[in-house]
Amino acid sequence: MLSKNEVLGQSKAAFRQWGDLWAKNAAINGEKYKNDKKSYKDFLYTGTGKTIACVGLAPSFEKSVSLLKQYRDNIDIAVVDKALGSCIDNGIIPNMVFIMDSITDYERWCEPWIDKTENIILISNITANPIWAQNWKGPVYFTTNKDNIQTEQIHGKISGCWDIIPASSNVGNSIVVFVTQLMNYDEYLLVGFDFVFTPDMNYYAFQDMDKRYWMRHGVVIDNYGRYAYITQNLLFTCRWLDDFYIAELRPRGFRIVNCSGGTILANVPCANLERKLKHIKKRQFNDQEKQLVMKSHLQEEVIQASPEAGKILQDTLVEKKFIGEVIVRYYKQDFIQWMNERTA
Repeated sequence: MLSKNEVLGQSKAAFRQWGDLWAKNAAINGEKYKNDKKSYKDFLYTGTGKTIACVGLAPSFEKSVSLLKQYRDNIDIAVVDKALGSCIDNGIIPNMVFIMDSITDYERWCEPWIDKTENIILISNITANPIWAQNWKGPVYFTTNKDNIQTEQIHGKISGCWDIIPASSNVGNSIVVFVTQLMNYDEYLLVGFDFVFTPDMNYYAFQDMDKRYWMRHGVVIDNYGRYAYITQNLLFTCRWLDDFYIAELRPRGFRIVNCSGGTILANVPCANLERKLKHIKKRQFNDQEKQLVMKSHLQEEVIQASPEAGKILQDTLVEKKFIGEVIVRYYKQDFIQWMNERTA
């Protein structure tokens, strides 16, 4: 379990390295945010009744892509930025693409497929590489990371974007945070969340064969009992997601399973992707559920998760029975209108 000092140290180190670029990107992205006038409140409870596959670009994605294509109509799909091209090349148009990093290469990871993004939503951190949002053909939404050194106060003021989500250490984790805290799917399937790679695997699915020879900061054993390589960053982000699941998702009853195969996530339950996809069906709200969702989940406020992982997150949950702070106010009448429109 991550300690508070580990998370704090990671945040400070990242800010020292990237702080100036983050501020520059926040100013550029902030102009589009203010012009488009889009809010992540548009996503509240839009996943209810459905299943989503959260897709990373770890090696196991190569074996999963054919199944995702086969059962595409049964699920929503959200992918990390670097998985966009691999999805499109394999006949999959995702619902959402997430970008969080300030230097994710647009020319390599996006530009060749940019003309096919018209029907895809881009969800970008306000400090992410702004070239993605500037060229994206479909709708673009922005979020601002809330972390334990209060960088949201800097980037929120620069950009005007106060659509805040907990900082989660990498883009794959940010998908999990966003869809669980806002969209309320019935079930969440993790695909390509290995956090490790064996000697015969690419570092990224379909990509970077050479990286597997030098991105080796340690050796671990995955849940298949195989020796696998890991980097310091992969280990940190894996531990963060495990802690987030223990402290935030499991106590609140989220149905989230890791279908990645060879992984080192210790606490998130594992499942076979094909078996899960075969039995997925979208369902309709009934009248009782409409009332339940309105009264118990939304009401006047949306409670967001704490930005900190590790023991401090779990302690907060145990002591206060809930975690986080109110960051969105969404009044009952607005929700009733949205629900009536969605179920008409």
